[in-house]
Amino acid sequence: MTVLAITDLTQSTLEGTGVFDVLMRANKAHLDAEYSKNRIKGPEYSTVYLGSLEAVMRTSLEFLLQREKISLEAQLLEQQILLAQVEVQKANAELAIVTANLPKVAAEIAHIEAQTLQVVAETLNIPKQGALLDAQVSKVNKDVLIADEEILIKKQQVQVAVAEVAIAEAKLVNIPKEGILLDKQALHLTQQTVNLVSEELGTDAKTALTTQQTANLTAEALNIPKQGAVLDATECKLKAEYDVLLLQKTKTTTETALLTQKVATEKAQITEAGVDVNSVVGRQKNLYLAQTEGFARDAEQKAAKLLADTWNVRRTTDEGTVADGTNMLSDAAVGRAINKMLTGVGA
Repeated sequence: MTVLAITDLTQSTLEGTGVFDVLMRANKAHLDAEYSKNRIKGPEYSTVYLGSLEAVMRTSLEFLLQREKISLEAQLLEQQILLAQVEVQKANAELAIVTANLPKVAAEIAHIEAQTLQVVAETLNIPKQGALLDAQVSKVNKDVLIADEEILIKKQQVQVAVAEVAIAEAKLVNIPKEGILLDKQALHLTQQTVNLVSEELGTDAKTALTTQQTANLTAEALNIPKQGAVLDATECKLKAEYDVLLLQKTKTTTETALLTQKVATEKAQITEAGVDVNSVVGRQKNLYLAQTEGFARDAEQKAAKLLADTWNVRRTTDEGTVADGTNMLSDAAVGRAINKMLTGVGA
């Protein structure tokens, strides 16, 4: 039996031939390809990297353990098959002995026909012994069939393990699709910003037009005393139009304020300026900040768990491995980590 070594999992180098080393090189190649195409941003890269690191480590450990398990089970099945074959040979030998003794038994029966009923009863037991041997041969044949079925089941388990590896590879393939979705969302946000700038320019043009119209009305009002009574009716009309323009100006001012607020709201999506902490956007930003910190804490916990799992594997394969100040898995280090976690959740 081959002992599972830590070098089968990793050789602690980027160019190692361990299962973890090989899978991580493939995983990093996919991540670098997506990052170079800007489908994965800076903050997202660390999240995706840590998640894939954990998945690769788990898959590597499962692969090694399943490989050892399948090898041992195959050896066990081979021994069981050999044992069953020996039992069949033994049964055949016993049957041959019985067959060879049949003429002798027949002669003895002819010789002791005149003996007592007890001898006759003993003679009648011979067919029962033959039936017992037949039953033993049948049992050995059934044991061989059961061994064949167990071999078939183990083959199916190997196929299931291969399918699970294929599923993990398919998940890695989905990462480029997620990058395309993020690119489309960024383009949509850019288009919304352009639309807001266009609306702000339109508002500025309306305000300039209203100012010019107000100046024109003021000049016409100054000429009314010179024109006399003939222009009284025109004056009334102009005043009415002036009132209408004032209402339009008020409306335009209100629309300008609304558009300004919309601009501030949209800017709040990408900057911190002009955002009230108790506003909806402010609370959303606080929520995103809390989620970001939660992701960071989750990443730290996953990374710690990953390192602890590697220590557990080393401990399982080598009882000389200890928890000390180097690997930070001593009771004191674990206590500090627990206190830090409790402080982070407010407990």
